Amino acid sequence: MKFTRTFSRLIIPGCLLMLALASVGCKQKAEDDPCDKIGCCGHGTCSAASGSARCTCEDGYQVSTDGLRCLPPDPGLCAGQTCSEHGCCELENGNPICICDPDFRVDPDDPLKLTCIEKVCLRMGEKCSDSSECCDNDCLKYTGQKEGYCTRRNCKTNEDCTNRSKDGKEMCCIDVGGEYFICMKLGSGCFCGNQTGSCGASCTCQNDSACSPGFSCLRGSDEDSGAICTKPCLTDQDCRDCRNVQDPNMLYICQPIFGGETYCLAAEQPTCEWSGDCGGNDVCIAYPTADEKSLEGRCNQLGGLPTGTECDDGANPNQLPFEERCADFYCMRGFCSEVCQLDTDCPEHMFCGEVRFRMDDAGDVSAAIGMCQGGTFCTSGADCEGQDVCQVAQISVDDLVGMCGQHDGLLEVGEACDDSTSPYDLPPDQACRGFYCMFGNCTEVCVEDSDCVNAGRCCSVTFGGMGETGNDTASIGLCRWSPGSGQQCAGNDDCPAHETCQYCVKEGESIDKFCQAENCDVANSKCDPPGTDGCGDDGANACWGDLCLVTMNSSFCSSLCDSNDDCPGTMSCGLMGVTDTQTTGVCTP
Repeated sequence: MKFTRTFSRLIIPGCLLMLALASVGCKQKAEDDPCDKIGCCGHGTCSAASGSARCTCEDGYQVSTDGLRCLPPDPGLCAGQTCSEHGCCELENGNPICICDPDFRVDPDDPLKLTCIEKVCLRMGEKCSDSSECCDNDCLKYTGQKEGYCTRRNCKTNEDCTNRSKDGKEMCCIDVGGEYFICMKLGSGCFCGNQTGSCGASCTCQNDSACSPGFSCLRGSDEDSGAICTKPCLTDQDCRDCRNVQDPNMLYICQPIFGGETYCLAAEQPTCEWSGDCGGNDVCIAYPTADEKSLEGRCNQLGGLPTGTECDDGANPNQLPFEERCADFYCMRGFCSEVCQLDTDCPEHMFCGEVRFRMDDAGDVSAAIGMCQGGTFCTSGADCEGQDVCQVAQISVDDLVGMCGQHDGLLEVGEACDDSTSPYDLPPDQACRGFYCMFGNCTEVCVEDSDCVNAGRCCSVTFGGMGETGNDTASIGLCRWSPGSGQQCAGNDDCPAHETCQYCVKEGESIDKFCQAENCDVANSKCDPPGTDGCGDDGANACWGDLCLVTMNSSFCSSLCDSNDDCPGTMSCGLMGVTDTQTTGVCTP
């Protein structure tokens, strides 16, 4: 998990409100080109033959009867959706939306996103996803959001910022510093401020129009009741001029927010181990320490939902209004969370489990902290209700368990999947409901073979990123499906033609060796037999049997064995560690 709590500001140096400025040029097609305006739903290419257009679709899609669209074989919730005859329906996070044809766009006034209208430039304040859609070529977006609103740079007065959308919000011409002016929206029902607020002043509802030029309105949303004007800083000395009108004695210090930046914030955020250490409506919230390398609890309130309240853990908290956001910001497994030390620090229906966060964009630094979480423990899918899957969950720096839940994916346990791509990068119709794709099939937690559907095997799988430093490992049973005879083997010679000997670590760390259909044909020039060197090099061929062993100075294709007789040519049978205490035989040069 990565820290994603953001506070909106403009992207003048170091800001998290993103102003898209890029313009997009369009290649003009000949007027008589029959492929003009044929997009093939974004899943194919259009070609013209004898004056007629026809789509050639990518794998997994089929051409429509009119030849002008590429459609999935099973429309699902898209059945009957026509997109106003100017687009194609697809599933996004399980919901149907329209992908519109060229020169058409999704109607911003359609909350279901199932209507395509003719593309014209969008006016001030109307929803946009790219600057090229706006009449003034500027689309202002919050970090992490796909949509924002059209704005204008270099405005002179508020009259230059008339909101043409139907959301009823006022827009103001705001000096954001450095003689940089831009039209920005306010909260609902508010009027433009006079830009006199300095560090510590409230900017609730009026947002950046309340803050002096060069200051930012630090807020969780446009409706955040705790929004304040602040400024970037390097040391506490930079914050000495910050004053809160309602509490002149409040101390402001230079504190890190997420993304590695530091801003002047109120020092009234005492450290805590659980919310019992905090007063009023404050809860114990996970914050990065000053060195951005570890986490600590601090008392604060970032939303209106108390700990233990049901919440949508798939929603982006940055996009939620204050009253719909968890007080500690985070929704863990369907319930609002908070920092904890023990299960007794949490509501009765929650437990205290450690959560690891990535502390930088590259993922090189991580840290863990205890947080209250909801959910149902499981040892197999039989323990879960409805469409929930028994997923892998980390509940401490050392422990992995099964928890009932589901990812955004639509593929069921046991279905074929792409194990070479991150689940986060796959569309829902290609991703697993249980998140993990192992050995080419969607998997879930198990203890024994009988827990796995369709005659699957329960094999122990090792995960990294564990321990206090994130450099340790932990194992848990996951279902695996293996095409082939499945008969027992010591080495490849014990298996039928076109099968290889594979292994599975069972409960108790025993080793189960079995025959499985070959991963590639050794007769193919791109499939190397055991004993071939260099399998770990970039661009190397696959090993027959999919076992490439890498040493300090070399790499080579190998195979399983019990004795030297199981190894080809001059290779001999050595030992390879597969768990902390268990080994299996492998052929070595």
